[in-house]
Amino acid sequence: MAKKNRTPGQQVFRFVAIGCGVMFVIGLVVMVLGAVWVFSPGEQVETTAILDPAAPAAVRAVDLLEDEGARELIDHMASEIQSVNREMNSKSLPEEFQWLSNLQRAPRAKDFKTFIPKELAVTVDKDPSTDEIELVVAANFRQFVRPFRTMISMVHSDSKEGQQKYDYRGHEILPLGDAAVAFYGGTVLHSSKTAVLERVIDRLEDGTGLQAGAASANVELPPGDWDLSGDISDGDIAASVLAEIPPGGHFGTATPPSDGLLLGFGADFVSADEIRAASLMECGTVELATAWMSLLQPAWESRQASVESQGFNLDFEMTANGSQILTEVSLNGIEGRISEIMDQAIQIETSESASPSSNP
Repeated sequence: MAKKNRTPGQQVFRFVAIGCGVMFVIGLVVMVLGAVWVFSPGEQVETTAILDPAAPAAVRAVDLLEDEGARELIDHMASEIQSVNREMNSKSLPEEFQWLSNLQRAPRAKDFKTFIPKELAVTVDKDPSTDEIELVVAANFRQFVRPFRTMISMVHSDSKEGQQKYDYRGHEILPLGDAAVAFYGGTVLHSSKTAVLERVIDRLEDGTGLQAGAASANVELPPGDWDLSGDISDGDIAASVLAEIPPGGHFGTATPPSDGLLLGFGADFVSADEIRAASLMECGTVELATAWMSLLQPAWESRQASVESQGFNLDFEMTANGSQILTEVSLNGIEGRISEIMDQAIQIETSESASPSSNP
């Protein structure tokens, strides 16, 4: 059978079609790779690995979006904030176009969740030579880590002397004036000093940080399944945290000795309307536990009255067992109070918009 000869026009058309197909496939591959680059955070480490086992204080948070109660609270807050924005935007539009404000409704809650890390750890890092303490935060975000890193790196390309980004053991550290950020793969690290981030990177590289699931400094946590948990092994830091319980931030009298005081705590987002929390204090002796109990009981009673005057419901129970004090707290009325605060914000904005301008 004789081979059919193609006309020059057919051959051109054939080559153009093949070229368009190839370009389409290349474009599709580029789009997929670009989406992966934008939305994939890259390789991440467990944030607890930044913690020094001897750290004086540390806080850890699980993925709140995987917890039903936390997710309900986040959704409610996002919905209320969105309602306020929609109400204010609709008032600024002509009546015939106010329906446009409803189009903003769908994506906002999802966008809000994008910036909630799936894993978070905060630790107090102590300088071994000066005993200075600094906060360190490690966060594993779901997406947009690479674009954020690229953006902040571009900003630093023209930074003044002493503020330039640099590599430390293969990881980028970027000074930000009074703070600094580092990227350990897809894990974002933040502190006030670059030297602190260098110590954290050393722990990650050398594997000397806290192992997954362990509590630092052997502090006992209160029994429960917590969305957020923490421990304080420095007595002075623990005493300063406890001093925040009474309104005014102080007990009004001399506190018992804090040497050897250990404090473990946890919080659970039960629902959009309730948060349950607990703390377990190790005082060292029964006598010190009794002394702390005599201070904390009236402090919590004062805090209860203060919180309830703001529209919440607060219940607490304290139990002493030898040298330990277990405090269990339940905060209710959160959902309704958030709605009230947002309604008040709308009323304030409305009254200010309705008032005559002070300008002539």
